[in-house]
Amino acid sequence: MKITKEYMDSIMTMFNSRDIKGLGEVIHPDIIIRNLDSNSILVQGKKDVIKFYDDAFRNGCSKSTIVGMMTLEDKVVFTEHMKEPDGSEHDEFNMMAFENGLIKRIWFLEE
Repeated sequence: MKITKEYMDSIMTMFNSRDIKGLGEVIHPDIIIRNLDSNSILVQGKKDVIKFYDDAFRNGCSKSTIVGMMTLEDKVVFTEHMKEPDGSEHDEFNMMAFENGLIKRIWFLEE
């Protein structure tokens, strides 16, 4: 599956609408989320990643829009503009790797 801007936008729409069920459908069973700076594992496994996002949604988290994106086969490098619950805004650089259209790896900057 080719990862398109439209597909990435649909993932961001699920995130922004707090659609945990929809996100669960695009998450690979062996997903790993890593810190982009240290490459350390923050959370791994579909069940724990869903809980990670569900907790974030309940505690209030940013709303994101992709402002730039490059794809290379099954990998996506993108910049997202983030609006935080406190009203602050910033851009963040992230990467994702996909397998059969499912998110298998995420690297992001830990706050």
